[in-house]
This record gives sequence, structure tokens and C-alpha cells, in this order.
Amino acid sequence: MISSSNIVYNKKEVILIVSLYCFVALTSIFNLGIIAPVGFIFLLTICAFTSPRTGFLALIAMFYLPMGGVRIPTVFIISTIIVGVVNILKNRGENWYVANKSIIILYSIFLLLRLVSITFVGNQAAFESYFMVSASVLIHIIVISFLVKSKEDIMYILRMWGVIGAFTAILGYLHFLMGESVYLRQIYIPSGNYDKSMIDGILDYARWIWAGVEPNFHGLILLIPFAINFSFLIKKANALNIALAIMTFFGIIGTFSRSSFIVSLFIVSLYVILPQNKRKIKFQRFFLIAVFLSIVTLLITTYFPVFIDRIYTIQEAATSGQGSGRLPLFQEAINNFMSNPFFGIGTGQTASLSRVHLESHNLFLQTLGENGIFSFLILLSIFWGYLRKSYVLRSDTLVFFVAGIAIIINANTVSYFDMRMFFSLYVLLNFYYLWHDNSRNIKSYE
Repeated sequence: MISSSNIVYNKKEVILIVSLYCFVALTSIFNLGIIAPVGFIFLLTICAFTSPRTGFLALIAMFYLPMGGVRIPTVFIISTIIVGVVNILKNRGENWYVANKSIIILYSIFLLLRLVSITFVGNQAAFESYFMVSASVLIHIIVISFLVKSKEDIMYILRMWGVIGAFTAILGYLHFLMGESVYLRQIYIPSGNYDKSMIDGILDYARWIWAGVEPNFHGLILLIPFAINFSFLIKKANALNIALAIMTFFGIIGTFSRSSFIVSLFIVSLYVILPQNKRKIKFQRFFLIAVFLSIVTLLITTYFPVFIDRIYTIQEAATSGQGSGRLPLFQEAINNFMSNPFFGIGTGQTASLSRVHLESHNLFLQTLGENGIFSFLILLSIFWGYLRKSYVLRSDTLVFFVAGIAIIINANTVSYFDMRMFFSLYVLLNFYYLWHDNSRNIKSYE
């Protein structure tokens, strides 16, 4: 065992999760044939048997990897089954439900309300696709609830989650160099006139991501490891923490998601606005943040001027009256809600009924439009519960509150992103809150 910053690292666990990540990354670059699925299942099973927290990280890593190369159509289902069966049988206990019963109950009701709309939806295929994704979230919550055993596990998972995020930035850059990234085609109109006859030209940007991943969703989930890595950097300014924070930040920029970029800067500012332990901000914290922003600014302006062009369009998008095309979609979501305030237009029906065949690009408004006021209020209560608990813990650890704020803000620009990422963080928060609350009660009793 190697102890560092109150986290105990087991060499075998670290090697296994890094090996799993690197193997899947390799399958996205080279065609490994039958070796890909066999090797993946073998490494995943070994991770699941090694320790619950390694199984947790294996499931987390799936969201930061190009899974197409593994050649398993239901890779997320298989992964959840393997990790779940191994650990539910091995690690029986009551804490999993005690810690997470509120989100399990609330999300189950939310899921039931989404199921009700099957009675009147027009696009059955869209309903089935969206509902299955929603149902997988509940299964994920239950499975990972068995994988957290101690406060030490929570900090270890967070540390490795940050490392995975940094690896993802490197992997995205490799796909960018190989010419296999997704391109963003952006209409360039210097006059600000959005009449098609006034179009001046088209700019193409290659994103630092792999084909098949949704850039805005990817930018959103990278905010979690960035918040984690920046938190570790604030606590200890060593070379590793600086490198991890910078790499994850550039991973966010590489998605070309403007909202994720803005929120990543907001994450940095929150560590100034909300100092831990209610103490005055020390000069060291200001210095660290200033150095971090200086390094990032230097690298962007020197080596990545194409990113500056994209960032400059933020003001244009905000002042165009269209909100980068999102405001009309928001209005459609509100109209959908008004057509059926109690149950909405039905799960997954937004794009098929949209005038431009797009989703609402807003998790909350799309929920309101598709499933009505009751589902909307339940979703709000879930996020409110997260914020309440993370705010209570802010003096002990800021990372949950900062990461949660980042997700909530960015969820206003992304539709039904796979909420397993948010709930993974929520499960860790629930355990931390439970054990923190218990220890506080014991001290009070003593």
C-alpha cells in the first residue's frame, strides 16, 4: 500500500484500471479483431473481482472511452451485469440503501411517469430508446451503491476519476491527430446578419474527440474530473496535479463546447468565491489560480489559435437573438408543455415533433415538455437534494458542490444526457454525507 494525502493506493487496483482504459483506447486505434471483446471482458471481470471500488471505476471509465472498437453491441449492459453480479453477491449490506434511498425512490417515480406516456406517444421507437436509457440509470444507481465501502474509497474513486478525465483528453487528441475526430461546421457571418444570402463562408473545426461521441455531452462529463483535478491542485500544487488539471481543461476546450468552456472557468472562480473551512482566502490560492490561468492562456494563444476563433463566437451566439439556435428549441419545449401540462408530449418525442427535428438542448425544459409538471418537479427535487447535501459538506470538501453546480448549469444547454454520470457523483456524495453525519453525531454524543 502507498499512502498519499489520506488516500491509500493499491498498486494492483491502479494497474488494472489503467490497463483496462489503455486496452479499450487501443481498440479504438487498431483493429484487434476477436481480441478486443475477449480482452475487454477478461480485464473487466478481473477489475470487478479485485475490489468494489475498482469495479466502480471500470463502469465510470466506460463513459470516457470510444467503445465501438470493443465490438460488443451492449457493452454498457454487459459491464453493469458483470460488476453488479460479482459485487452484489460478495458485498451484502444495508448501507447501500440507507445512503441512497431518497434518489432511488424519487428516480423510480420519475421513471414511472416517463413510462406512462407510452399510452399516447406517436414515435414508439423513440420512446423505447429514451426509456431504456432512463431505466439503465436506475440499474446503475443500485449497482454502484454496492461498490462504496468507506470514506477512503470515495476519495480514491474521485482521484482516479480525475486521472481518467485527463487520459481522455490525451485520447481525444490522438484521434484528432489521426484525422478521426468529429468536425464542427460553423457558418461564418461577419455582418451578424443571419439572412442566408449574406453568408460569407464556412469554418471547419476538428474536435479533440473520437467519432461517435456527442461533443456537448462529452464536454459536460469532463467537467467532473476537471473539478476533481482542480480541487486536488488547490490542496497540493505539485507537478502531477498541475498536469492533470491542465490536461482535463484542454480536453474540455477540445470538445468546442462553448458552454462547457464557460462553466470550466466558473469552476475555477468558485474555488475563490467559496473557500473551504470558512477561512479567508490565502495568497497561495490566488497565486495557484493565477498561475493556472496564465499557463492555460499562454498555451491557447500560442499553440491553439483556432480555439480563440471559436471562443469569440460566444458573444455572437449570446447576442444574436437565437442563443446559438437554442432559444427557439426552448420555446418549442414550453409549447409542448402547454399542450399537455400534466404528462407532456411523451418520452423521446421532442425531436420527432420539432420543426427542425432537434431536441430541446435543455435537460429541464425537455423533461417539462415531454413528461409534464410532475416529472419536472421530481427532477428539480433530485438536483436540489444534491445541492443541499453538497452545500452542507462545503467546509469539509468543496468538490461535490462545485462539480454539481457545473453539471446543473451545463444541463441547461444539453438535453437528455446520460445521467449515470451525475448519479455516480450523487452516490459518492450520499455515502460521504451519511458517514460525515454519523461521525458528527458520535462526536456530539461524546
